[in-house]
Amino acid sequence: MRRLISAAMLLAGMPAAWAAGAWHLLTPPWSDFDTNAPALSRYKMLDDEPLSQWKQGEAFDSASDCEAAKASLLRNLQRNFDSLYSSFKEYANKKDVQSNELTNLGAMTEVSHASVLAYAAARCV
Repeated sequence: MRRLISAAMLLAGMPAAWAAGAWHLLTPPWSDFDTNAPALSRYKMLDDEPLSQWKQGEAFDSASDCEAAKASLLRNLQRNFDSLYSSFKEYANKKDVQSNELTNLGAMTEVSHASVLAYAAARCV
């Protein structure tokens, strides 16, 4: 019965989170990688896009559970980014740096930073 009600609500244009009675963590879409942009801004968060374009993550029983998960994920992503960025800067200052390795590490750093920005902009709905 709950699935039937959920399906009817979705057909009527109501978001899945309301139809299922659950809270979902949504993250905004990202722009394409911009090689001409300054470092750590090569991805832009498209947080002005409609929520229907955002990526749906886990479902939670309550708003507080969703917000707690968001905060925890954001802390972990920030720690990972800080470590990766530190490694990138250290590697970039070495004398015998392989350019393809530095490029790959730079790209991973950009993705890690974009993930932090995405979860900073994430919403529980």
